[in-house]
Order: sequence, then C-alpha cells, then structure tokens
Amino acid sequence: MRVLDLGCGRAKSSVFLAREFGVDVWATDLWIKPTENWNRIREAGVQESVIPLTVDARNLPFPHGYFDAIVSIDSFQYYGTDTLFLPYIVQFLKPSGRLGFASAGLVHDFADGVPQHLTRFWNSDAWCLRTSEWWRDHWARTGLVAIESADTMTEGWRWC
Repeated sequence: MRVLDLGCGRAKSSVFLAREFGVDVWATDLWIKPTENWNRIREAGVQESVIPLTVDARNLPFPHGYFDAIVSIDSFQYYGTDTLFLPYIVQFLKPSGRLGFASAGLVHDFADGVPQHLTRFWNSDAWCLRTSEWWRDHWARTGLVAIESADTMTEGWRWC
C-alpha cells in the first residue's frame, strides 16, 4: 500500500503506519524539514518504507490515482476547509482509496460569538476549527466520497 501522510509534522504518524501496517508512506509537511524527519525515520528503522518531503498540501507533486490511502493527523483543518480542496485531494487516490483525518475541532458551533473562556486563545486562524457535523456536510455535498464516519471523540479535549 502507498499512503500519503499529509501534514505529517515530525513524521511520528508516518513511522507508526510503516511499523504497524507495513505500508510505504510519503511523509509530507510544509514546515518540518525533510532531513529532520529523515533522522527520526532512520532512528525508528523504517527508512525503507517512509519518504520525507517538503510539500504544500495545495500543490502536490504526485500522479493522480497514486495512493491507496491519504491520512492527516492534526493538520487537515488548515487547508481542508477550502471548498475546492476535497475535489483536489481525491484525485490522488485510487478509485477504491481511503481518505481520513483527525484534528482539533469544536463540539458545537458558537451560537453567540466566541465563548468567554476561549477569547484569550481565539484569533482569526482559529475559525478553521469546525464541528464533525460541519465536516460531514462539507464533504457530503460534493458527492465525491462515501462518508463512513464523522464523529467527535468522547472527551477528546482531555487528549490535547
């Protein structure tokens, strides 16, 4: 299997996927240098299975239909809210491919503005945080994917 780990950060998820599932992983990130990730990948002993690259999620250098799966852990919210991103990213999946992500988000939309307890953290970038229902609707309206799950992790805030 070929897996694209989109926005992999320090490539921990890429190492996990290679170790646990024996897949080949393209560990892509815009901010973490490939050499830094390569050192971690070699230390983990998965250098034959994980390829680190500097890549912008909106400008991928891969052929269409190349990946069996695309995963994103804690980065999809930064680029995936764009209405045109889902049609773009699914091009890189094989017809039976899988797309999945996990990220920070909201349990409920704000009814009356940003709650007081969040105002010190909330800035214009934070509006990329959405509810699982928002993501379900965002993807469903395209008709491009069959949504198997769009859920909020029970007490997920405890894991941040």
